[in-house]
Amino acid sequence: MPESRGRDGDALIGKGSPTTLRLVSSSVTELQQHRSAATPNRPGAMNEAEELAQRVLEAFFTDVRIEFAATQSNGECDFRLFREDNSEIAVEVTRATDPVALRTRAALMDERRGGQVINARRSTGDWLVDPTKDANIRRIRERVDEYLAEIEAAGIGDFFVERDACHPSVARIWKELRIEAGQRIRWKTPGQICIAPPGAGGWVHGSLINDAVERELQKVDNRRKLAARQSAEAHLFVVIESSSDAWGAMFRMMLPDVPPQFPTEIAHAWAVARLPENYALCRVCRVSRAESWEDLGLVAVDAGA
Repeated sequence: MPESRGRDGDALIGKGSPTTLRLVSSSVTELQQHRSAATPNRPGAMNEAEELAQRVLEAFFTDVRIEFAATQSNGECDFRLFREDNSEIAVEVTRATDPVALRTRAALMDERRGGQVINARRSTGDWLVDPTKDANIRRIRERVDEYLAEIEAAGIGDFFVERDACHPSVARIWKELRIEAGQRIRWKTPGQICIAPPGAGGWVHGSLINDAVERELQKVDNRRKLAARQSAEAHLFVVIESSSDAWGAMFRMMLPDVPPQFPTEIAHAWAVARLPENYALCRVCRVSRAESWEDLGLVAVDAGA
């Protein structure tokens, strides 16, 4: 991504905010994690999400013994925590991702096909555009300069489709390229158009967190593993990845007013997201079946954070 001189932000995630400019590194990191997750771990080895979960659990459960299930051939949950009275907490770790957004991001990050940056020929350039997660990146690379030139000719600067679709040029870029927003950015190299990763912009709200957590709560495998520990207090630990719609709501602390819908097998859920400005820190939130969401603050999850 080209370097920006920066501007003041507004209420839209990524619109004029340094957050958007930091999303590339987190997007690349998540793509790498997603690919590595497809490869089975060595027996006894934790994946990245499980390592993050262990560090968070160690920060909040200081009086327990934590055991990781090195082998899970019989459907064991990821962690068992034992209190001094030998009561048990069972924890299963899962990742809230969006496969469609990940595929679109992979296409966007492919430098062989053009990457994120386009040199403007018809527009004046200096744009940052936000595609939806199902956008056709190849088509955007081919046509976005033309469509932005039309928007400029109409005298429009920053735009967002929910606000500005009354303008034909904005309606067209939305309908034909699936670009939901655009922002004028003063790039250090003038005349460039940058395509932001899907999910870097748009409106966010707390219900997105509930939606993401509920999807994981309802997954059969998560429920089965935690139900197997019948005597244990069952916790689902959800790592909110940056491809998830809930990610922006997490780091802007837009917690839902009500808890998610819990299945009978699970009583507690955690939502954890790494911060875009410091990947060594994560935001930790927790909720129980009959209680509201609680912000537990920031936790350092990497050495030196």
